Amino acid sequence: MIKLSIKIKVLIILLLLTTIMIVSMALNMQNGFNKGFFNYRKAIDNQFHNNLVSTLQGYYAEKGNWQELRQNRRLWNDLINQSTVDVDNSQRHRLTPESKPLNGKKSSSKRNSFRKKLHRMRMLPPISLFDQNKDIIIGKVSWQDENLYYKKIVNQHKLIGYLGILKNNTLHDKQDQIFIKNIKSMLLNLGIIMIVFAIVITFPIAKYFTSLINQLTIATQKIAKGDYSIRIKSERNDELGHLAKNFNLLAKTLESNAKSQKTIMADIAHELRTPIAVIIGEIEAIQDGIHPADESTLNLLHTQISSLISLVDDLHDLSESDLGSLKYKMEKFDVLALIEECYQAYQLKFTQKNIHLEILSSKRQCTIIGDSNRLKQMFNNLLSNSVHYTSAGGKAQIALTCTDKQVQIVIKDSTPGLKPEQLDKIFDRWYRGEKSRNRNSGGSGLGLAICQKIIAAHSGHIEAKQSSYGGVEITIKLPR
Repeated sequence: MIKLSIKIKVLIILLLLTTIMIVSMALNMQNGFNKGFFNYRKAIDNQFHNNLVSTLQGYYAEKGNWQELRQNRRLWNDLINQSTVDVDNSQRHRLTPESKPLNGKKSSSKRNSFRKKLHRMRMLPPISLFDQNKDIIIGKVSWQDENLYYKKIVNQHKLIGYLGILKNNTLHDKQDQIFIKNIKSMLLNLGIIMIVFAIVITFPIAKYFTSLINQLTIATQKIAKGDYSIRIKSERNDELGHLAKNFNLLAKTLESNAKSQKTIMADIAHELRTPIAVIIGEIEAIQDGIHPADESTLNLLHTQISSLISLVDDLHDLSESDLGSLKYKMEKFDVLALIEECYQAYQLKFTQKNIHLEILSSKRQCTIIGDSNRLKQMFNNLLSNSVHYTSAGGKAQIALTCTDKQVQIVIKDSTPGLKPEQLDKIFDRWYRGEKSRNRNSGGSGLGLAICQKIIAAHSGHIEAKQSSYGGVEITIKLPR
């Protein structure tokens, strides 16, 4: 099977449409011209026949009979020539040369001038003149001809004869045939010129539409090979231009995801390596007799293993959320009661660091529909960050505002705070305000990313900004 490029297909389609249009136009023009020309000839012939009848009536009115016209071809031709010009009917019989003879050189000169003026003789359909008894006076056809039709010649309401006209619906004039042939030749030449012109302009048109497609094809192949840096340059504002912009956006997203994936793998390896290295070091120290397997050493091992379990749990929750398989059990519950439960769980840790924590609520009860366990996980994560990063002797606040349509929870604490550029990245995975990746100075950097996923699953919104206390303020909005 022959495979054609889009450029060739566009070229063929444009040429085919152009050719069909040109051929259709040429056929319609030829058909219309033939009909129009035939009607024109018919009208001219009818006018000529009417003029000839009028001329013959004038001739008969002056002569009183047809005797002088019988078999007089010269006079007959003069009458025919006279009928080919548009002359007033009252003057037609006076123009007949035989009725008013002209003598001398002056008469001959006038006659020649008159004949030149009237010389429009064509190869007309055969005609004959008959008297009132249907006897032929002059002409080429007989009364018995089946293709003959007649026009009556009347003088003073009296039938004086018939003009016999041979029916002929075809173009019989040689000059007419030449004229028709020239017109058809002109149409043919015009069609050829238009087709050549269409071919000339079709190439750039096809190139215009396919050049960007070719760029997209090459760029797609490079992306398939892992080169996400490719970009398409296009200033077009049509559909192909939008496609190029969307492709660049896709390439940028893939490039960002590829970098994120590499970063995530490096971070996971680092986060796992640190506690594992501590555990292996402690076990080897116990095996070598450097450290005894006492309660202190076991507590250290337990702490490091708990960190690994927490990291693995965070990774599991985050991966399930990305895949859309993280399960949520939606039910109606009191969000204020949930916040107070989390407050009681962390009150001791806040007290140990001498951090004053308070709860403010506009109502005593605020019910929403959601997964209480996932939201509890989120609140615990936020309170854990607050107690961990807030300096000793500081303060923290949980404020709940409940309306008919929305629940707003604001958790803010005192110094230290974060810079605006850090707040923009606070929900990114593995991000921590400090440059060090030591877990002793903070969590894995996945907690806030998981919180964002949980809020998104509840059709809510979470954002971070600088707190009025000098620390960080987290605002959560959930629909009721």
